[in-house]
Amino acid sequence: MSTPSSQHEGAVTRTFVTLGSGDALARIIAFGAFVYLARALGAEAFGTLELAAAIVIYGNRIVDLGFDLGLGVREIAAGDDSTRPRLLTTALGTRSVAAVVVVGSLAGAGLWLLPSPEGEVLALYGLTLFAVALGTRWVHLGMDRSRLVAGARVLGELIMAATVLMFVRNADDLLRVPVARLVGDLVAAGLLLVGSYRLVRRRSRFDGDLARSLVPRAIPLVGGAIFGLMIFNADLVFLRVFEGRAAVGHYAAAYALTSFVSNLGIAYALALLPTLTRLADRPGERNELYRTAHAQVTTVSLAIATGGALLAAPIVALVFGDAYAASALPLALVLWSVPLALLRDMPVTALMSDGLERPIVRLTGQAAAINIALNAVLVPAAGMAGAAIATVVTELCRWRLAVRAARPIGLEGPPLRRYWRGIFAAAVMAGILFVLRDQPLWVTLPTGAGVWALALTAVGGIRRNERGSPELRV
Repeated sequence: MSTPSSQHEGAVTRTFVTLGSGDALARIIAFGAFVYLARALGAEAFGTLELAAAIVIYGNRIVDLGFDLGLGVREIAAGDDSTRPRLLTTALGTRSVAAVVVVGSLAGAGLWLLPSPEGEVLALYGLTLFAVALGTRWVHLGMDRSRLVAGARVLGELIMAATVLMFVRNADDLLRVPVARLVGDLVAAGLLLVGSYRLVRRRSRFDGDLARSLVPRAIPLVGGAIFGLMIFNADLVFLRVFEGRAAVGHYAAAYALTSFVSNLGIAYALALLPTLTRLADRPGERNELYRTAHAQVTTVSLAIATGGALLAAPIVALVFGDAYAASALPLALVLWSVPLALLRDMPVTALMSDGLERPIVRLTGQAAAINIALNAVLVPAAGMAGAAIATVVTELCRWRLAVRAARPIGLEGPPLRRYWRGIFAAAVMAGILFVLRDQPLWVTLPTGAGVWALALTAVGGIRRNERGSPELRV
């Protein structure tokens, strides 16, 4: 017989599986295009592209106004058929105005202040923010309708990747890359926009009072996101200054493998958010769901960090080729930020479910200051390795700050005994990978994954549910 807790876990899991599988497929497609671009453009031109993308993502967070970050998801989840149409129309209008301002600012800065080709790439990449303004992913997630979100994301990435493969051959085609990104993003946004109005069933007028009430709540989320981006890409800026464009390209290649996993963790947190919001008046069930999510995220991410760090060099060689061999060490180091980042997402999601945005921006700002200070010291001294170490230490501090911030709302992580199965399975896998360290990747990678699953099953971390399907139970 299913318990309320298992029912809530099932709802979160179903949303995450749909969203996460679509997100994973989309990211695999995008990662394939990323690898192709890294090889076709070369490290220097690729570094130019990634630096522009790193700048534009700040504009992404401003134009989004916190809706995809959780504000919109929470408001849709807490709303009803009478409030949702008005929220949708008002959000689209407000975000479109923000997009016009930010796109114009980026174009001006790029074309007048930056050298060529960095300025042109930045100006073109900025146009993708119009797709952000029209995006309605938050509507579908707030109503636990993640299938269209997954499909639109996959379609957008397919269009982008196909355009890149057809029109980008070498560094001379650099300016075509942001155009390909724009086309894919607009198609995905348009598909979700049509689906959103069908979901809320009717249109509504722009509500100025609602916009004025939402913007002050969005500011802490936007501020927190910008601080988070400073943590995410301050290292690229420091590397560009002290090590050059090629170092940016090498480090971006390493970070891409890490961010793939981190973004799946974000998808899980977004799947968790609506359920935590609805359980606000049932603290016992809410706390048990929170603890279970905490333990599951730790178990999976610890295995990924352990295996990925041990296999970093052959993974880089297989994916990017020998020209990116310098990416192996930063990858092995920065992968340890993944478990810490996903653990931090749990208390942050809990705070957001309670509408507590200000503690999030405060803790993220503190972490950003730590990150910039660490990069300023470690990048000139140790280059890419220093940047990776700065990221890991920052995520450790950020996790501890988030845990402390979530304590006043009564949510605590699971007791230490719920972690031992994941630690045991990761340790067994690490031992096998060390023994097989001289074997090719096609042997070590599946063997390590299989050993981890068997070890976890042996200690009861993977069990069969009522339907006979394997289920993570930690």
